[in-house]
Amino acid sequence: MKEDLRVKPISPFSLSCILFSLSAFGQENWSHWLGDNRNGISAESSGFEPGKPWPPGPPIWTVNVGEGASSPILVDGVVYAFGWENGENVTRALEAKTGKVIWQESFPGPRFGRQARGDQRMYAGATSTPEFDAESGFLFTLSADGDLVARNTKADGDLVWHQNFYTLFDVPRRPQITKRKNTLRDYGYTTSPFVFEDWVIAEVGDRKGGCVKAFDKKTGKLAWSSENRDPAGHTGGLTPMTIEGVPCLAVATSYHALVLRLDGSNAGKTVAEFPWATDFSNTIAGIAAQGNELLIASRYNQMAMAKVAISLRGGAKQVWRNQYPTGVCTPVIHDGRIYFANKGIHCVDFKTGKLIWEGGRIGDAGSCFVAADDRLVVWGNDGDLSLVETAGRSPKKCTVLAEKRGVFNSMAWPHVVLADGRIFCKTVNGDLACFSLKGEAPAAGTPSSPDTPAAPTEWKLSNWPGENPAGLIWSWKQGDGLAKRSVAARRAKMEARGSAKFDANGAMKLDGGGFLLKGVSGALMDRMQKSNAFTIELIFQTDDLRQKGPARVVSFSKDPYERNFTIGQEGDRLSLRLRTSTNDKNGMKPELKLMKFEQGRINSVCLTFEQGSFVGYLNGKPVTRSRAVTGDFSNWDELHGLILGDEFSGGSRDWKGTIHALAFFDRALPESEVAARIQLAAE
Repeated sequence: MKEDLRVKPISPFSLSCILFSLSAFGQENWSHWLGDNRNGISAESSGFEPGKPWPPGPPIWTVNVGEGASSPILVDGVVYAFGWENGENVTRALEAKTGKVIWQESFPGPRFGRQARGDQRMYAGATSTPEFDAESGFLFTLSADGDLVARNTKADGDLVWHQNFYTLFDVPRRPQITKRKNTLRDYGYTTSPFVFEDWVIAEVGDRKGGCVKAFDKKTGKLAWSSENRDPAGHTGGLTPMTIEGVPCLAVATSYHALVLRLDGSNAGKTVAEFPWATDFSNTIAGIAAQGNELLIASRYNQMAMAKVAISLRGGAKQVWRNQYPTGVCTPVIHDGRIYFANKGIHCVDFKTGKLIWEGGRIGDAGSCFVAADDRLVVWGNDGDLSLVETAGRSPKKCTVLAEKRGVFNSMAWPHVVLADGRIFCKTVNGDLACFSLKGEAPAAGTPSSPDTPAAPTEWKLSNWPGENPAGLIWSWKQGDGLAKRSVAARRAKMEARGSAKFDANGAMKLDGGGFLLKGVSGALMDRMQKSNAFTIELIFQTDDLRQKGPARVVSFSKDPYERNFTIGQEGDRLSLRLRTSTNDKNGMKPELKLMKFEQGRINSVCLTFEQGSFVGYLNGKPVTRSRAVTGDFSNWDELHGLILGDEFSGGSRDWKGTIHALAFFDRALPESEVAARIQLAAE
């Protein structure tokens, strides 16, 4: 630890005092998992005004902060975000108003915990949310591989100390929890750390020395371990409770809803263990608490929510159990009701456990909080932001006031945040958007709208693709017909299959069958494998937004189950399946969901990939960013064929639409060049 990081000691605080002091400045900050009061209730209004759009405008900025389900936090005008990219765990401090990086620090680490097993798409990168300590100014992060790191925010993120749980405590892989077959999972470390008095507390899962451990927040030295020795659960965070005046802490382990004491020499002693084991060791939503009562819920084999009363002498006693579980979203207890967003938006009576209402269009991914004007802000699906009336305003039904659909195009697991008049929405791919509720204009360089950027009014393509642009492998534009159009692939030819034909303008008209590109795949594969990078430029329009499969627009494949890459259409979105050394033969772990587009409108799409970083551009504007796919192209198959509008093997994945131009590059074009190519295509 650096000598200049010494801070003056302060007298201990009880948990209730800490929560009171935090709520006093809660209108400016969201400094912990679930907010300053750690309960999903904000002291700020949603900013909704009847008759006006909500949120008031487009994001004032968007950035990518690295892969993972970790949520952002905000302290005194600074957003702290934790993510994984290119073999590094990265902590960023961003200016809340602009999204500009103030400082950035990182350390090497794997994308998954070293004992990882199963469901890697959801648990890649950094899952745990950072924890801020106001007294010291330290920021604590916990990586998937068990690195608990303290950084000094007063000194541009300088490292204070760093411990690794696997190294310190020899933590084994989580065991099989239930009897159901094929449910053994280990997602590494997911539970956010928790600062209390002089300690930073974490769910470690040390089966010999204690599941929960406290470390001196200034030195990293072990302070105490819990009596309970369960393996750690897969859950969101640690939850404070006050039981009969005693500060306590609740956490979902692999076997229990565990409540332990935090007072002096009693710290770590068990108050209660309420049995709660799930398939996959998953109580992702974590525990919500009010007074001496807690809620624990899970889908999977439990398919239930339980309310449990805790006492120092009597332990845990179930009050009720219902059949309204939440999978991902931590319940919010407010004004005698429970709210959560999972498989719909739900309102449940806290006293009885009975359902009051449900509705909305939220699937598996979802989070919510209650704003000061008694409204729910909900973030879910693949990037949909909603505003919903609570039962205080709408007692008999779920009333959705506003929806902003398609903010991003990837899974919205990270918890939504409201602080200092701004809403922060993040995806597992690391895309982070900031909406202002106080009329701030977009930061310089931020697209004016998150919706589909405007396309040129006319695509002349007279000078496209340009005079020998660097890295061009092959190109074609309408009017070229079956003629040879090649840079590296000198023997390229087209072969029409099925009903594929050219329209009156010489564009490719696809309505069954496809155009096989002979002599292109060899050069394309050789060049892209050498660079481990590409850009695919596609100018097209679709005939039908109901196409599924996805329907194959451009496919370098063998059949419906093996490919080097495929650009497909699924409804009103494009998708990319990309085979790499870390992805499967079908390119679906993960499949990248890309931008939305409109029927009957000609659009330019540029898809770029380099060193695990993907950017998708629509009409020259970046609209999709992801680091979910890593690896290289060393496992590409040279026997696969390159075809437009179909699979190489033919079948039921035909695409209906028109291709006006297509080009392949062996490099990732920068944003400035992508924008310039739009102008070139319009000339």
